Amino acid sequence: MWRSGNWCGRIVPALVAVLCGTALPAQTPALTVSAVRFYRPDKQTTVKAFVEVPAQLAEPVAAGRTDSVKYQVALKVTDSAGVTLHSETWGKSLLNEPGAAGVDIVEFVVPSGRYRLEATVLNGAGQRKAQSAAEIQGYTTPPQASDLLLAPMMRVADNATDTVPHAGEMRRGNTLIAATATLHLTPLRTHAYYLLEAYNYGELDETGSMQVAVLDSAKKVLTQTPPVAVRIGSGGGILKGQLDLEGLPEGRYRMVVAVDLGGSKVERGADFTMAPLATTVARNAELTKVALTTDEGYFAAMSEAQLDTAAAPLLYLANSSERSLIRGFDKLSPAAKRRFLTEFWQKRAPDTTSQQNPARERFYAAIDFANRAFSEGTRRAQSGWRTDRGRIYAKNGAPDDVLRRPSGGTLPYEVWRYTRGRSRYYVFADRTGIGAYNLLKTNDLEEPSFPGWREILKEDAVQDIGRYVGVDFYSGSEGN
Repeated sequence: MWRSGNWCGRIVPALVAVLCGTALPAQTPALTVSAVRFYRPDKQTTVKAFVEVPAQLAEPVAAGRTDSVKYQVALKVTDSAGVTLHSETWGKSLLNEPGAAGVDIVEFVVPSGRYRLEATVLNGAGQRKAQSAAEIQGYTTPPQASDLLLAPMMRVADNATDTVPHAGEMRRGNTLIAATATLHLTPLRTHAYYLLEAYNYGELDETGSMQVAVLDSAKKVLTQTPPVAVRIGSGGGILKGQLDLEGLPEGRYRMVVAVDLGGSKVERGADFTMAPLATTVARNAELTKVALTTDEGYFAAMSEAQLDTAAAPLLYLANSSERSLIRGFDKLSPAAKRRFLTEFWQKRAPDTTSQQNPARERFYAAIDFANRAFSEGTRRAQSGWRTDRGRIYAKNGAPDDVLRRPSGGTLPYEVWRYTRGRSRYYVFADRTGIGAYNLLKTNDLEEPSFPGWREILKEDAVQDIGRYVGVDFYSGSEGN
């Protein structure tokens, strides 16, 4: 379906959780290779290829090490006559966590023709462990749209400070996209992000509509969005968005995006999967079972990179002297990092006679949930605990009540209400269109409110929120 020619080898590693995909050999777990095509003004085709290697196909980085694994991939591109156009081999390492995989992004440009992209995972002796391939064809005529790209997360780049994709990301326009060869949703991660380019070969803007549908394996439409108006400038533009597929049963599905510009309609589709609830729960339990150990044992089992990850969100709880150490954490030795983290949580243990520490367990469980539930749409390439919703969840736990308004005449918004202890509420809104919910209004004095939030959400939404939290935002200081 795709193709290749001029090569510019740029490979970026990523860590993602995947459960299934498609591959040529009958191996489990499978090596997966996929590709997405974009049209170029010079009448060539840019190919974004994804090589996804499950951790089970990798090998320990060293004897006696189980926390990290490494793999080696040999890649080859051949034309329709079998002539090799490009070949290279690279190696990567990743944390050996349940469901983990490494994703390498390969970008190249091709003229018209048919090609084959083949990736092989090698063992330490250079022998083949797994192989997968994608057939590629460059565009022979100018298309109306690119292939459809699905991703577990997209974020809007901050042009001032965030112009370079981070590990595991690719960029189209101002959008940074998390890489995956096959989108695999779970009951804990239900947002499917989509992106494609629509092309306009005239000199004037074209207007039309876009509609998104999800089909089951029998091609039955399960859900469909209403058409939304789109405008594509001369040359083309990016169309993107997200669907929350909470409640979708386990299985294989296809997302189809239909674009109608100037009376000409084109459809682009891509497959994805939804994991079973039981598998998701079991995997989540595997990832968090280490939290049942002592503070010392919990951090002793971590690599240095994991220690850094564990320390970062403690800024939410730390005092001033502890914050200073956390900000300079990279300067500490691994032993000093473990000692600091152990002592940090021992000070906060509710029962010093117990080997377990419920305070630590609750906090990292909240961080784990925030990473899985709230990372979508964040402006920064950090985990979900750094988002506004993730921060509030990490500090306060699950809200007692939630008001969700995913669509309507204003921006999508959520209101979280805590009734235990001191009554608190938090108003979040998605101002990006791809799920990046920002905190706009709260009565929590430790959190900022956004000036002019009422003008952003409009009166109907403000009145709706006021009825929910029992506050008249158009009288008194609460409205500011």
